[in-house]
Amino acid sequence: MGDRIHGGCMSLKQAHTARYIEISVLFSLVLLWTFFSHAPLFAQLRTEYAVKAAFILNFAMLTRWPETSFSTPDKEMKLCVAGGNELPKSFTSIDGKRVDEKKLHVVEVVSSTNLSDCDIIFFRKEIKTEDLVRMLNIVREKPVLTIGEKENITRLGGNIEFYQKQGKLRFAINPSSVAKQGLDVSSRLLKAATLVNN
Repeated sequence: MGDRIHGGCMSLKQAHTARYIEISVLFSLVLLWTFFSHAPLFAQLRTEYAVKAAFILNFAMLTRWPETSFSTPDKEMKLCVAGGNELPKSFTSIDGKRVDEKKLHVVEVVSSTNLSDCDIIFFRKEIKTEDLVRMLNIVREKPVLTIGEKENITRLGGNIEFYQKQGKLRFAINPSSVAKQGLDVSSRLLKAATLVNN
């Protein structure tokens, strides 16, 4: 879990560019945090998924997948949303966004969805615990970033969990589960999170 900049792999200019992008992304997270924490309750209800979608996009930018996850440079990064009756409209706002050079494609999880084809899975709070556990087991030790708002998802083997504390939106990360998925998360993102071990 380093800074995702490995000796000999990047020029000094590339390293500075990567560090600048990483700092910019973290600054965006701080702005989102501040906005959501101080918005009136009715505004929070309307913007909750818009804020979480933006967080997820930033999480993706601060995570590195194994090269084998993307067979071709132009392969899309797939974000699968599980739970609830329909895909939150706010998630359409990040559909088509770029994560490095990859286009993000947002899809709703249905019975025919092959979870192993997902690069990121977001579990909504409506999902049943038994379904959550089953789906986490399907992608366990595979390069899939698992994020959820279901309580204790990080203790069940998930990677990132949204939660509220004193009216503020926060997130927890389980570094052990992230490592088992073969993913590399920025050390700066880890410092911004509550760390959980299952």
